[in-house]
Amino acid sequence: MNKRCILIRHAKTDGNETGRFMGCRTDEPLSDNGRQEASVIKEKIAEIAGNHFSLYVSPLIRAVETAQILFGTKELTEMSDLKELDFGIMDGHTHAELDGDPRYQAWIDSGGRDRIPGGESMDDLIRRSMSGFEQVIRLTPEDNDIVIVCHGGNIMSVMSTLAGNDFYANICPNLDGYVLDLEISDERIDLLSYDRISDRLHA
Repeated sequence: MNKRCILIRHAKTDGNETGRFMGCRTDEPLSDNGRQEASVIKEKIAEIAGNHFSLYVSPLIRAVETAQILFGTKELTEMSDLKELDFGIMDGHTHAELDGDPRYQAWIDSGGRDRIPGGESMDDLIRRSMSGFEQVIRLTPEDNDIVIVCHGGNIMSVMSTLAGNDFYANICPNLDGYVLDLEISDERIDLLSYDRISDRLHA
């Protein structure tokens, strides 16, 4: 079975705009800029998504609000495994506020891969995100495509797993993401092709 999946990172929040680590503990709404930017692209996003898709979102406010702006009253399903990384002691803080904390420096020295004190590791996030992604595929009717509005960490997790590249190679700005063409069987999920949403928006 072939299926298309669109992964969209939520619009900006005040925390994003001020450079804060925004994980699953900080549940804030979109900023005014974020709402405006989502409204500007909603018609083009609707064209990319088409008419036959199931919509899934992280339960965090910023993802739900983005989905509602982009897709109006479309029925959505919240997926708890598609929350952002638990940033532990770093959540809600900026690099400047954390600079000099040896626990933060140890995480930086690990390339962002070690477990954050009080939070998750990269491997934890990848496992959880892939579990949520696989649940989405099982829940989606055979004739429907998939749209997921979630977080940068989830998108990086799914893309690095399916594309086999480095986790940090898949960083994307707010309201960007990927359009994936998948081949799905009972045993596996294969990535046939992908491109960036931003490329399609500006084509």
